Parts: sequence; structure tokens; C-alpha cells
Amino acid sequence: MACLLIITVVCVLIAVQLRPLMLDSAVKQLQNAANRIVNRAVLTVFDKQKLTYDTLMRLSTDTEGRITSLRADPLSVNTLKASVALEVQEQLQSAKELTMNIPLGTLCGVTMLSGMGPDIPCRAISSSIPQVQLQYHFDGAGINQTLHSIIMTVSVPLSVTMPLQDRDTEVKCSFLVGETVLVGQVPDNYTNVISDPEVADDIFNYGDAG
Repeated sequence: MACLLIITVVCVLIAVQLRPLMLDSAVKQLQNAANRIVNRAVLTVFDKQKLTYDTLMRLSTDTEGRITSLRADPLSVNTLKASVALEVQEQLQSAKELTMNIPLGTLCGVTMLSGMGPDIPCRAISSSIPQVQLQYHFDGAGINQTLHSIIMTVSVPLSVTMPLQDRDTEVKCSFLVGETVLVGQVPDNYTNVISDPEVADDIFNYGDAG
């Protein structure tokens, strides 16, 4: 009787010590599963809508073909965001990957015990509607050339549960929706500024000497 009590106490103490490691392992595996689901959902929407840069952005030019303005098309942008949020939510709700039984040895984080021991049920559920945001980046791509990129970020809040413990987490995935190089008129002169403060004459003007 005394031996049984000692064994029980030892097992409980080990379980208490390993609980944080077990939860960390479960969260990581379920985050990876959610990441795959989000990627599938976004690719499904992209394939259905046949998205291109011109679908989302509107360029205005003058009579000589020079770009005068760049604006997002509100209807296309809102349709994309709503479609992605809906598709992600539906696939998360129906996905079997977010419910799994992970061997205790794997959850403990000990390599030699991986895949061994009884299975521990773990589950992740989306605790609210996925958030979809579009960001616009402008980067220099040469003289009077600008690379304009549209980046979509999907954020999914998750609640990971396993026996006697749970944790809230989040999965974020970013996607390049479209990009283009905006070309302006090449100037007759340009200035090259060297940022090194030790260079005495750090501004050089290039152009016609006359």
C-alpha cells in the first residue's frame, strides 16, 4: 500500500513538472496544423477569384502615359478580405487536423521517448473570426522605379486544450497578393548621396557638364 502511494505521488509530481513542456509541444503541433489549413484556404480563394495586381489596384495616367495616381479598388479589396476570412473559418471548423492524439512520450519533449506511451487528446479551436489585413509596400527598384507590393496577413486566434490545461495562441500567415514596378520618367540628372559620415564630399551630382 505504501509503495503504491509513493508511486502515485511520484507520477503526479512528474506530471506536474512536465505539464508546461507537454502544453508547449501540443501548441506547436496544432499551430503547424492550423498554418497548413490557412494556406489551403487562401490558395482556394486565390484560385477561385483569379487574383491579379490589376484586380485590386487602379492606376491613373496623364495624356503622356505617366502615372498620376494609384488607388485600391474598395469593392475588390473588401471582397477578397471577406472571402478569405469566410474560407479560413469554414476550413478550420471542418478540419480534422485540429483534433489529434499525441503520444505522451512525444509531448514530454524527450527524443528517445517520442511516439511512446498513451495518447493524450489535444484540440485547437478558433476562438473568434479570422482577421484579414492588406498592407501596401513601396520599395525603390531603380532610378524613378518603385516596386509596389500588396501583402495580405491572416491572423487566426486559437484556443488549445488538453486534459487539465489550455492556452490561447495565434497563427499568422502572410501572402504576396500582387506586385508591380511603377516606372516614372528617367531624369536628366540625379544625385547620389553616400551615407558614410566619414566621407567628406558625400554628394555627387551626375548629369550634363555643360
